[in-house]
Amino acid sequence: MEQILKVGKCYLDKSGAARIYIPLGLVQALKWNNLEDIVLIKSGKSIEILSQKDYNIHEENI
Repeated sequence: MEQILKVGKCYLDKSGAARIYIPLGLVQALKWNNLEDIVLIKSGKSIEILSQKDYNIHEENI
């Protein structure tokens, strides 16, 4: 069964990679073991998952 998730924000960075901001509540709903918001970065065929803390991103900057 396919599910559609509504994410907080999506944007392109300077390199043209798509970055998707996922709020903490959704991260917990997806059962990630991370206790902070995360950012998914899609570039080409790969997707990288970074925490806001590791990437130094704050919601007001997105």
